[in-house]
Amino acid sequence: MIGSGRISLEGYIDAIFSLSLLYIMFALFLFILRGRFFDGVTYGFRRFIHRMGKNKDLLDEFEKKPLPSDMINMNFYKAIVYQATLTAIVVGSLLCLYYLF
Repeated sequence: MIGSGRISLEGYIDAIFSLSLLYIMFALFLFILRGRFFDGVTYGFRRFIHRMGKNKDLLDEFEKKPLPSDMINMNFYKAIVYQATLTAIVVGSLLCLYYLF
């Protein structure tokens, strides 16, 4: 398919589906991260490292570091969700076109 020089509708649908799948997986990861799922694990590891660390002065500010959910830019998240939705709609409409004709 890559070296053939011909572009078929089936190949185009496969490529767009792969791109759409990547966008959807990344958007779901950001959704889970934004939902504060990893904050407890991150806080626990920071606290453990703080308690077990030998140099307490360098690790005193572990509570002031931002958690993973605080580092997500909402505009970026909305753009990724929009692109994932748009590519999924394109794949759905191309599949309808493919199976109708």
